[in-house]
Amino acid sequence: MRSLIRFSALVTIVSLALMLSACGGGSAGTGGSTSSGTGVGTGTTTGGTTGTGSTTGTGKPEDAARIFVDAVLTGKDLTGLICSAQVDNLKQGLASIAQPNVSVDTSGLTFQTSKVSGNTAQVAVSGKVKLTIGGKSGEIPAPWTSMTMQNENGWKFCSA
Repeated sequence: MRSLIRFSALVTIVSLALMLSACGGGSAGTGGSTSSGTGVGTGTTTGGTTGTGSTTGTGKPEDAARIFVDAVLTGKDLTGLICSAQVDNLKQGLASIAQPNVSVDTSGLTFQTSKVSGNTAQVAVSGKVKLTIGGKSGEIPAPWTSMTMQNENGWKFCSA
């Protein structure tokens, strides 16, 4: 839960900084997002997955972690992406992280399974996420450095 609060605060701070620089006094931004994500969210995404509605975990922990991070950052439906033990605790809080009018490019993130033990896996996350607001861009570090994934008929995020 602590990493959720830290990540939410980081996204809010970067979003605020980008909005303030768009209002003047900031340096010029470069580029924007190159493709639109689909789903429930209001922003756009590059480098993530596309699809509509809810998704479920996948066959590889690192793929499920990528889908989960993309869904969180773009406001997509998290149904089927969070393990059953944590779904009630996390779904509402994580759904509020995505910011309207913010384009998110997750193509700079790398996901690598570092340890598998039974139905639990640790996925190391590195790289940067690019956020764009009103043509102004900024980067933030990966929202998680390590993610706990659990296999429940497909890999799902399971904060432990």
